[in-house]
Amino acid sequence: MNLNYKIVPRQEITAEQRRTMFELLESHYANAFWPQFNADLDEKHWAILLFCPQTDKLVGFSTQVLLEPVDNCHILYSGDTIIAREYWGSITLPVAFLELVNKIKAAHPGDRLFWMLISKGLRTYKFLSVFLTEYYPHHTLQTPEQVKAMMNLTGTRKFGQKFKPEKGIIEAGANDQYLKEEYQPDENKSNPVASFFFSANPEYTKGDELLCFAELSDDNIHPFIKRVVKNYVH
Repeated sequence: MNLNYKIVPRQEITAEQRRTMFELLESHYANAFWPQFNADLDEKHWAILLFCPQTDKLVGFSTQVLLEPVDNCHILYSGDTIIAREYWGSITLPVAFLELVNKIKAAHPGDRLFWMLISKGLRTYKFLSVFLTEYYPHHTLQTPEQVKAMMNLTGTRKFGQKFKPEKGIIEAGANDQYLKEEYQPDENKSNPVASFFFSANPEYTKGDELLCFAELSDDNIHPFIKRVVKNYVH
């Protein structure tokens, strides 16, 4: 199903939308707390809001922020991202995300733009393989040293001692969020992407997050996504 979407500056998110966003988060994750949610959202620059076209109900969101550049490269960080289960499979979020990427690129012509995504669940990690040709860590690709250095520096800046560069993992604390059991995927070891995620982030059920990086260059966007965006009716 095509959903409607808006890319909203954080300051323009209404109180009602904030509450609905939190309710979506709380329904999927244990240890979701209102004060922490608000503090995290207040650090972001934008939210992609997804709406049911029939009811105009807010049914998903993804928060976004541009972090401090590294080696003159901009870094877009995706934070909390939730879509109500009945709308899983919708292609709207990649469409909206690419629109935001293009706006950022237009504001910084000629500069390189990277994406940092942290994955405490398989669905989030698999989003990389849908959207991009190359991303890291990857089940068949060695992470380039320059990218690894950017990952380690950015991970340490953002998450401090919770980030473990030798593992590429943000370790969860006792009261950190973790995906509720009913939303945890089956550990299908026959799928190479899934198998890699489970081996790279063995404590994902406790809320550990795999730090992922990719360049958002035009030739790294999956051709399928480009076709979808071209044909998408918003």
